[in-house]
Amino acid sequence: SQAGISAAAQPAEPATISTGASSVLSDIRFWSNEDYTRVVLQLDKETEFNKEILFNPDRIFFDLLNTRMDPRLINRAYDVNGLFINQIRVGINRPGVVRVVLDFDTINQHTVFALYNPFRIVIDTRGKPREGTKPSDSASGSLDSKPAAPSVTPPVSPGAAPTYDGKMTLTRTLGLKVGKVVIDPGHGGRDPGVIGPTGLKEKDLVLDVGLKLRDYLVNRLGVEVIMTRDRDVFVPLEERTAIANQVGADLFISIHANGSPNRRVRGIETFVLDFSSSEDERRVASMENAGAQRTIAALEELLKNIARDDYKEESRDLAQVVQTHLHGRLSTSLAGQINRGVKQAPFIVLIGSNMPSILTEVGFISNPSDEKYYKSDMSRTLLAEALYMGVENYFQALGNLQTAARETSTGN
Repeated sequence: SQAGISAAAQPAEPATISTGASSVLSDIRFWSNEDYTRVVLQLDKETEFNKEILFNPDRIFFDLLNTRMDPRLINRAYDVNGLFINQIRVGINRPGVVRVVLDFDTINQHTVFALYNPFRIVIDTRGKPREGTKPSDSASGSLDSKPAAPSVTPPVSPGAAPTYDGKMTLTRTLGLKVGKVVIDPGHGGRDPGVIGPTGLKEKDLVLDVGLKLRDYLVNRLGVEVIMTRDRDVFVPLEERTAIANQVGADLFISIHANGSPNRRVRGIETFVLDFSSSEDERRVASMENAGAQRTIAALEELLKNIARDDYKEESRDLAQVVQTHLHGRLSTSLAGQINRGVKQAPFIVLIGSNMPSILTEVGFISNPSDEKYYKSDMSRTLLAEALYMGVENYFQALGNLQTAARETSTGN
């Protein structure tokens, strides 16, 4: 069937985004696990769109106004392998209007928001799949992982400790464990991130640190590690979160380096997803959101709807132990390093994550002395070790260092 649909609909939900010349729908991407699908519609410029919900059969469609399609997409259908989204269809509804349809058995909880540079419409849906279905493997970007080392048998703590602020979360009450970690080295490819005074690129520093951290987690704790990128490639922000959700990660750690117009600024800070409480936190978020700062105010309403208290508490606890170890280790080898603490900000890369998630800024490479320090392999090894110690301490606080590797080695 074609994408054009005529039926009684609920009132449209317009997105008030104006445009001049016609835009082009260039790509449709999606990622799924057993209870989550993220769909991204990518266009070459901002456009106005309407969303409507229809029933019997259930579907949600998006009319992209003043838009044409890349010829490769004309009348195309995407099979989502029988999850709660059955398929995605795209076609010309009428001249100048492209319609994208998401077909459901039953419409589930869903959230829609826009990102910029390039312009994307992101649709997050959650629900229960039909029995006997499996998640789709459709995901662009790197899903490289190292299998857990079966010979590693980490020690097991007797019970979970309260969080840093004295709370017993549901995660700790139920004795949940961590077996899979996603490491997200920021930026990459055409996006270099911060560039230091003599040319050190954030994307190179954080990739090196991330790969070292991966090896430590695999070899010392036996956890499975997935990298959002393991080489110098560009991965869109919304795709990084989708990768973590798709593989069912238990932790998401995004690694970045900071920058400031004031080259004297120094320090280490770690962020969790929440509302910014200061202009400085908004500045960091806007920088790492890579051009998406215009959407931050709109995203704050979205965050109210998608924030999950248990993940927030665990994220803060993970952030606290990581921040403590990063500053503690760095201050012994880099004099004058400042502990900027644990902060909160609406980072796009953390939005929609289904697990405790943090973003850590390991230092200001805009500072000449810090940039020089971070060029050495020794400093990157120290950073990776500090991150590892933070994760290990978090595991210990959960009271359970059993991983998939340990279960394999014990036959359980």
